[in-house]
Amino acid sequence: MYEALHAVVQGGPFSDDKAHAFQYGYAYERLCSLPGSLLDNSCFTPRRGDWLSVVDQGLRALNITAVSVAAFGNSDLPAPLPWTYAPGCGEWTPAQIGQALEQFVATMAAGHAPPLDPEVVEAVMQCLGWMRRAEAQPGFGITGFPFLSPPARRFCPRPGPQAGETRRLGHTATADGGEHIMCRRHP
Repeated sequence: MYEALHAVVQGGPFSDDKAHAFQYGYAYERLCSLPGSLLDNSCFTPRRGDWLSVVDQGLRALNITAVSVAAFGNSDLPAPLPWTYAPGCGEWTPAQIGQALEQFVATMAAGHAPPLDPEVVEAVMQCLGWMRRAEAQPGFGITGFPFLSPPARRFCPRPGPQAGETRRLGHTATADGGEHIMCRRHP
């Protein structure tokens, strides 16, 4: 694990053996296990079947298309980490969050309020709360790791030095029973 942690922090080198890729994903998750802040995910745990897709449908019904809670289950670790199925990871960037909040405001201003199941409304409102919290901290986004260890407070360096940029992550519980990380890019 030490070698994987070292490679993630340094931005490589990574093993050419694809069977080793998962180690870098879990090393990244481990780095994100340092103190940070928690987000409420009570509308999402325990995960119920295709619940994330149902919440995404609720977001789309409100014309919010810039973000997707199901995307947190993607295997999209930050570059330069090699692709791996597990752990899954997804991110809502500050730009996506800003766009999603603008879409919500426009929908409400237009008086567009489709009938939605109360549980879906509650989950969508919880997502909007996460986005408002991230937006209140310039440069912050939300990263999700589904199916990980119990929520904890965390900070995490961005993997690899890229033009002197680091990422501070505040760890949270995720919508899908995993974890969310609040991210900040530093110059």
